[in-house]
Amino acid sequence: MIDGYEAALTNYRPLRYSHISIPPGADYALTADPWSYTHSFLLRGHDKRRGKNKKNFDRAIFFLELAQNFYNAADAADLPAKATLLYYGMLNMAKVVLSISGVELERTYEHHGLTLPLGTKRKVKVSNPGAGQVSIFAEFARLLGTPVAAETSVSVEDAIAGVPELHSARKSFAPDEKNRFLAIDVKFLTDSSHRRLLTAMVYDKKAEGLVTHGRIFKGKRKQYFRPPEAHNGQVWLVCQRTRTPANWRNLTRAYNSILAEYEDFDICSILTRNGYQYYLDLSPSAYHHLCNALIVMYYLGTAARYRPTEISDVLAGDLRQSVTEACALCPRQFLYQIASRITGSLCVIPYARI
Repeated sequence: MIDGYEAALTNYRPLRYSHISIPPGADYALTADPWSYTHSFLLRGHDKRRGKNKKNFDRAIFFLELAQNFYNAADAADLPAKATLLYYGMLNMAKVVLSISGVELERTYEHHGLTLPLGTKRKVKVSNPGAGQVSIFAEFARLLGTPVAAETSVSVEDAIAGVPELHSARKSFAPDEKNRFLAIDVKFLTDSSHRRLLTAMVYDKKAEGLVTHGRIFKGKRKQYFRPPEAHNGQVWLVCQRTRTPANWRNLTRAYNSILAEYEDFDICSILTRNGYQYYLDLSPSAYHHLCNALIVMYYLGTAARYRPTEISDVLAGDLRQSVTEACALCPRQFLYQIASRITGSLCVIPYARI
């Protein structure tokens, strides 16, 4: 901790950074079964809705159950068929998010929003959403804050590079590249008089040599934070603006404002046994990292059905490790991340789960 500051509390609870909007000082939601946890949340919300909102929750419950069935079926399958089942599970989780966010499905033509273009290999085309139809991917990307601006093509390698849990596996085909993701900790601080509220982004000094160091204190982060300060092997980026809350027992407005400000800093999240670990993405792609995971699984699942020669080449080449890691990691990460967004709570794995 830097001199003169200590951890900020509200109602005797520490303020914790979150990649989704939660109440200040909220505890983690410990759940070994995110399916049931999310299902119960949707049922409670369903009973309070009327009209089209109630129908949207009906759809959300249906899509959640369908997603769980695809995940369960994938447990008994091998690659490449496994990837197809996992993609459809993730697609239906995305539909749950769309439904509870007010996107009315079943009313017009719907499509994945992603295709495998002819005459190319290891490419996914992101379609420009057209009028009078619903692109599942485009709506999902919009809700995550990275809307589809125009039709574009994404290589599988680039999509993999944009998924933090796959970054180490990417070394199998890009061994000489610098790390793209820098592990960080976001701290909420107050001064000794407990009047001021501020934040700091902290990372290990030794990690600077593993990344492109010049990208850390740059752009919007350079505008928001003071110049980096080294303290006991760590580098601290302390925010320039401080707040003076009138009521430390009710910090909802100030806390949510800070979380919204941090959305500009290209922060990615991975669920671990110790809660969520956050990373700066120093080479941010056009889409949220959950969108990149969906692109990767779309490619694997669709190529398994329509491009048998191509998927065989992928599984026999330098992408095999990334493919197997994607199927092992992305669906479970996606499930917990989406459950958190649906329920508005940070869903994590209990310590007791073995």
